Amino acid sequence: MIVLTAEGITQSYGGTVVLRGIDLEVNPGETVGLIGPNGSGKTTLVRLLSGEETPDAGSVKLKGRELSAWSPRERARRVAVLPQEGLPPVAFTVEEVVTMGRHPHQGPWPWTGREDRKVVDQVLSQTSLERERHQSVDRMSGGERQRVAIAKAMAQQPELLILDEPTTFLDISHQLAILDRIRSWQRKEGLAVLVVLHDLNLAAQYCDRLLMIQNGALVREGTPADVIQSSAIREVYGVEPVIIPHPLTRIPQVLLRPESVDRRSRLSKESVSFSADSRYTFG
Repeated sequence: MIVLTAEGITQSYGGTVVLRGIDLEVNPGETVGLIGPNGSGKTTLVRLLSGEETPDAGSVKLKGRELSAWSPRERARRVAVLPQEGLPPVAFTVEEVVTMGRHPHQGPWPWTGREDRKVVDQVLSQTSLERERHQSVDRMSGGERQRVAIAKAMAQQPELLILDEPTTFLDISHQLAILDRIRSWQRKEGLAVLVVLHDLNLAAQYCDRLLMIQNGALVREGTPADVIQSSAIREVYGVEPVIIPHPLTRIPQVLLRPESVDRRSRLSKESVSFSADSRYTFG
């Protein structure tokens, strides 16, 4: 059964249309990437798909049932969300934060039972956080806190994981570590993953399908090879790309020269930057 379905999603704020009739679906065991320039509506779409907001028009269904028909606890048992802001430097230990992920599975009295402790121990082991289990999260780096946030989501045991820019502010080493961890979890559990990514090359490497959004509309959908094409990048990002196959995976990768930025585009020069492995990423 399809895990998540959106049909005709439209959303406006103060008379400004942010999303225009978005249709999408996410299946068990696949990773779907949302890509597009700043202001294209990606984060708004994530809020609607996670139930944080209700669309002006259209519907969102979780496992064939309207999202609004699920209670918050029922939804939390099936959907885990990692927001763009990430995990704040809270004064709780790693173990305490990961245990919070068990809340949707607990009864009216929120004590931690044997099954909860078993799941938390397994997750700490799987995420290599056993040695840090008693460390305070407010003493950890951003990359380490992101690993704790993923562990908390794993303890939630969801069927769908929604991530809004999970690699923001992380160096390339931490980016790869986070995405590798998510992919390993996804493959082992048959998890459905929906992820917003700015780095087109990472999106192509880690996603089975890509949805490209421009001005609130879905303009391209398909495999990375279908979407990462010169014409689409030129139209949506206003740059002249060079598309080459990755030497190991043959998945398309994007290169460009700084002077190829279309100055007539609404994007500023600052929205194009080198990533840590000398590839360009698009903000």
